[in-house]
Amino acid sequence: MKPYLSIVVSARNSDAENLLIFKSFMRGIYHHSRGKEVWIELIIVEWNPLSNQPSLQASLPPPAKEDQVIVRFFQVSQSLHQRYKHSATVDFFPMIAKNVGIRRAKGEFVLCTAPNVLFSAAFFQQIAKKTLDVNSLYSAACCEVPNDAVRIEDPQEQFTFCKKNKQNVQNQKEVYRNAEKIPSIFYGFPKLMRFLNATLEIPRYLRPQGFAQKHINALNFSTCDAFTMMKKTAWLRIQGYLELELYQHHVAKMALIAAYAVGLEQKMLPSSIPIYTLSPEKNGKSLKSPEAMILEMKQQPYLHWDWIEEGSESLFKEQRTYHYNAENWGLGGVDLDEFVLGGF
Repeated sequence: MKPYLSIVVSARNSDAENLLIFKSFMRGIYHHSRGKEVWIELIIVEWNPLSNQPSLQASLPPPAKEDQVIVRFFQVSQSLHQRYKHSATVDFFPMIAKNVGIRRAKGEFVLCTAPNVLFSAAFFQQIAKKTLDVNSLYSAACCEVPNDAVRIEDPQEQFTFCKKNKQNVQNQKEVYRNAEKIPSIFYGFPKLMRFLNATLEIPRYLRPQGFAQKHINALNFSTCDAFTMMKKTAWLRIQGYLELELYQHHVAKMALIAAYAVGLEQKMLPSSIPIYTLSPEKNGKSLKSPEAMILEMKQQPYLHWDWIEEGSESLFKEQRTYHYNAENWGLGGVDLDEFVLGGF
C-alpha cells in the first residue's frame, strides 16, 4: 500500500538530549497514526554520524503492529559528507539531507519537518481525510512549548501539557534581519541590537517595493524550517531545497519562494490544527542567544537575505524555480543503505 504522506527529517546522532527529543517526536507520530485509513511513511536521514555515538536506527523505537507507520532510515556517511565544500567547518547540511529523503519518498505528499516538532491529533485527522490540495504549499504557525514536554510519554497527556503551556506563536518577522550590517561589538546588548536593526529597516519601508519584494511579502516564512508540506511532484519540480554547501540559513525560505514562483498557493494550517515546537531550552536556560547564533553564522559561509530578494525577481517573472541543483540532487546517484522498521 502506498503511503499518503511521507514525513522527512534529518539529524545527527549527537547526544542523549537530542535522542530523547527524537523519541518523543516518533512516539507522537506512532500514536496519532493508529486507527487511521492512511499509512504514514517516516524517513529519517542521518547525516555525517558521530563515530562515538550509536546510530539513530539502533537507538530509536520501532512502530508497534497497530501503528500505521513505516520507518525508513538512510545514513549519509562521513566520507560522503566530506565531498561537500566547507564540510570541515559545517558538520551538518540539514536541507541537503532532507533532499535525500524527498528524493526517495514514496508518499503522495511530502512534509519536511524537524524532530523538535510535536503534532496534534487534529493534524493526523486532517491527513486521514486525504483532502490535501495538489496545487498548494502548506505552512504552519507553530506554537513554542517548554522542552519538558518531551519527558511526558503519554501522547494525550503531552498534548494537554502543550495546550496549557504554549508560550508564543512563532511569526514571520526575523529577530535581526540586518545582522550582517551591525558590528559584532554590539551583539552582547539585545536592546541596542533591536534598536539598530529597526533603524536599518527604515529605508526598506520607505523605498517603493520592488517586483520581487511584493511577492516575497505575500509569503509567510514563519516556521518553514519546521513545517513545509506539498505534493511529491511539486518537490521534484522545484528540485527540493537548494544544495548550497554552506550554513543552511534561509535555504528553507528559498524553497517557499521557488514553490510560489512556479504557481503553488501557500495555505496556512488553521489554529484548530495546532503544531508545537520545543523551546530551545535546557534546564530553564536558553541554549543559544540570537547574538551567539549571529556570531556562529559569521564564522561560516552563508547567504545574505538581500541577495535572495534580488535573485528571486526572475523566478517570479518567469514562473520558474532556481536552476541550480544537479540532476542527481539528493544524492540521487548514490546507492545508500536503507534500514526499514514496520511495514504494510
